[in-house]
Amino acid sequence: MVIEKIIRSNIGIIQLPCPEFLFLGENRLPKTKEEYDNRDYRILCENLIRNIQKQIIEYMKNGYKIIGIIGIEESPSCGLVKNQGIFMEVLLASLDNLNINIPKLEIPTSYHEERANEFFLSNLDKFLNIK
Repeated sequence: MVIEKIIRSNIGIIQLPCPEFLFLGENRLPKTKEEYDNRDYRILCENLIRNIQKQIIEYMKNGYKIIGIIGIEESPSCGLVKNQGIFMEVLLASLDNLNINIPKLEIPTSYHEERANEFFLSNLDKFLNIK
């Protein structure tokens, strides 16, 4: 439902790479933020973010509006609001250094497509500026 709303609103999507997948592969066991918080993982995140940063700058230079970043609540990498994940910490710090402030929205861990949370969907509509 999230992707459908974005597409129906004629909003483009750039999927960010999954640093956990790149670091440990598909069959990795769940880890905490503390377990990922090491030099090698942060270097991976910093390297991934360089290209993302270039994309954002290029889009903005050419008149595109960056509506926001969507993260996943409680993710050790992609948490955005309550507990920032490592990947998002590095990304947001790099954007702060460039004085780029992008709105953020977090998909709650309780969200399921089959029984979508109306409160979250209402927040998504506001985030996407859907009337």
